[in-house]
Amino acid sequence: MTPELVLLDALPPGPLLSAAAAARAAALPSEVRRRAWTLARAAGKLAVEGLLAREGRSAPPRPTIELPTAASGAPQVRGVPGEVALSLTHGHGAAGAYALRPGAAGGLPGVDLERARPRPDASLDLFLHPNEASRIRAEAPGEGGVGPRDRLAVLAWALKEAGFKALHLPPGLGLLQVELELPAAWSAATGAARLGYRGEAAAQHRRLGGGPVAAGWRWLDDARVLAWVTVAGATLPR
Repeated sequence: MTPELVLLDALPPGPLLSAAAAARAAALPSEVRRRAWTLARAAGKLAVEGLLAREGRSAPPRPTIELPTAASGAPQVRGVPGEVALSLTHGHGAAGAYALRPGAAGGLPGVDLERARPRPDASLDLFLHPNEASRIRAEAPGEGGVGPRDRLAVLAWALKEAGFKALHLPPGLGLLQVELELPAAWSAATGAARLGYRGEAAAQHRRLGGGPVAAGWRWLDDARVLAWVTVAGATLPR
């Protein structure tokens, strides 16, 4: 974890949202959704602050940092010097964010937070290639609850989702555009994985000037995992 990669399970003290953002949060239909949305924005602003701090810059007041949503659904960053690429995730009582300078100064980030649940065996084929699915099926299933197979499956999903989000891919493509090689020590508290792209995702990787792809994770507990991906050198789509 770095200053630009943030995990939150509680709102930070002090002013956070602009009046417009607060009104948007208030319009959400439930307290659960309001809290999750706000927690994700808090994580995003802290990630941007971490990025600026690494550069030796002071961050502006948090309410002046705006995180609008692009037409693609990806978050944008307004109110800070220079261009920032940001990825957000929330759910299961927490939120995560990853901020980088796009292009040669950093690249494009992706982050995803997921929780393991018992998963039907056939569902693995919906997002895994045959070699990936066979690797997961080799793990023991749960006995009436979440087992190693479910935990490895959710780790694979989270890593692929983070890789998918990093390239700002359209939702219709699906996670089969992302290729993944999981290490044997996948149950370690933190670790790294090998991730790549195929098909239209590989074409997008080239269009954005993407270089090497780095992927990692952190287990928050026995079921929840935060995964992140960095596509070095990639620029934001225009």
